[in-house]
Amino acid sequence: MSLGKLYSPLEIAIIGNCDTGKSSLAYRISDSKFTGNYFQTIGIDYRVTSVNVQSKGIDIRIWDTSSTFLHMKACIKYIIRVAGMIVAYDITNRDSFSEVEQWLNLIERNFPFVRAIILCGTKADLKDQRQVSKIEGEELAFEYNMSFFETSSKDDTYVTDLFETAAAEML
Repeated sequence: MSLGKLYSPLEIAIIGNCDTGKSSLAYRISDSKFTGNYFQTIGIDYRVTSVNVQSKGIDIRIWDTSSTFLHMKACIKYIIRVAGMIVAYDITNRDSFSEVEQWLNLIERNFPFVRAIILCGTKADLKDQRQVSKIEGEELAFEYNMSFFETSSKDDTYVTDLFETAAAEML
């Protein structure tokens, strides 16, 4: 039996504030496309794709979650068993970064099976509008012992690396 089938599918959820690019990340990794025309996710959606970890194809189910704490509480029952979490913030929106610790607290209180948490600064293609420095993201990730990425779904910058790292950390 291949490693990909042994662990398939690994489940990972993307959480974070509204308009942080969670749906764009999920769409980019699953369909290799970017569209700027997204609507706020109400409830939950998912996509399935494969990534390579140690030369093995690993199937992953990516849960694209609601972007408010109120709606997120309704989603918990669907994603309670995820093994990985990507906490997304928008590098052009200071408020989204300021609320990362609230999302981390939500994970700690509600997700006992999580083995990997990754901090992800999104919209790295908009560096000229940056409100959160890369160093701030790195320092917060270090404080919570998380991996850290800055990604661009538009340019496909580090999106594959993000999900491959998440899968590797979940195994």
